[in-house]
Amino acid sequence: MISKDTLRKLKLVHDMVLSLPIEQEQFITRLASATEQRPSSPRYSAVEANYSFNREFTGNVGPDWFTIRRRARSFERNSLTLIKVEGAVLSAEDGCVVKLELNAFHPLFYALYGMLFIFYAFLVIQALDSKPTLLLVALLHASIFVVLPYLLMRRLLSKMKHYLEREFFFLTRQAN
Repeated sequence: MISKDTLRKLKLVHDMVLSLPIEQEQFITRLASATEQRPSSPRYSAVEANYSFNREFTGNVGPDWFTIRRRARSFERNSLTLIKVEGAVLSAEDGCVVKLELNAFHPLFYALYGMLFIFYAFLVIQALDSKPTLLLVALLHASIFVVLPYLLMRRLLSKMKHYLEREFFFLTRQAN
């Protein structure tokens, strides 16, 4: 398992603090109304696009904490559903403070990178034995297939930061 500190250094986990002009209880109520209460597990993301929920998020919302992710939608291209958001809501003098932790490293990437490591280790051993040209192809292929998911996760994380700021601001402006 990769530690959170390593993921932070790789910029795949990001901490964020938002100050919102709304009371803590009111924000939690509005967030709960915008969240479909279900586990925010990746197992459900494959089939949840088939359901017709009107809510933006899936996850759990407690009295001063939440664990959410964006709900999957049919035919959506750049899916932000891979990013898990854990947060705590604290009272402040002029509203509330929301402390967020965005995690872009999906649990399926452990399996992906594990299989890639085994595949490339086998390929490099074969290339060292017989064909040096195969070693060049294997290294080029590895650089593409290892770096591409990393860049995708970083891009989705930056998009999710912007999306959450916009959505939480909308929740503060939403009429009762």
